[in-house]
Amino acid sequence: MAKSCLEQALKRLQRGPIAERSLRDDLAGCGEELEAVIAYLKAHGLLDDRAYAEALVRRYRHRWGSLRLRPFLRQRGIPEPLIDELIGDEDLNEALELLRRFPQRHRGERPRALRWLQGRGFPLEVAFQAWELYEESRA
Repeated sequence: MAKSCLEQALKRLQRGPIAERSLRDDLAGCGEELEAVIAYLKAHGLLDDRAYAEALVRRYRHRWGSLRLRPFLRQRGIPEPLIDELIGDEDLNEALELLRRFPQRHRGERPRALRWLQGRGFPLEVAFQAWELYEESRA
């Protein structure tokens, strides 16, 4: 294993966690040594797509819906099956929580609330359901 390739990988990981695919792209010039470096990093717990993806989901889930979170995770190099597993069907609860937490954003107006939730990446049907639950809880 070439030390320079490993050093490049460690230097990149010092800036923060990264997905395996992104690290592979960054170290494309390493050639055959890349596989050995990736195996070494995984064996020592320095490269873990699941942990990285879980941290991103925890960080952004309370702000964004699945329509905005999915492309964000894809862009960061997270594999699609892992994205499906982590995102799940929590959109309705998150949307309802946002409506309750930020009433000034929609001012009690349905069209404004639906636009605001859609802008945050929630599907329209989830926005409708969240609004109805929000209205019921206010009554």
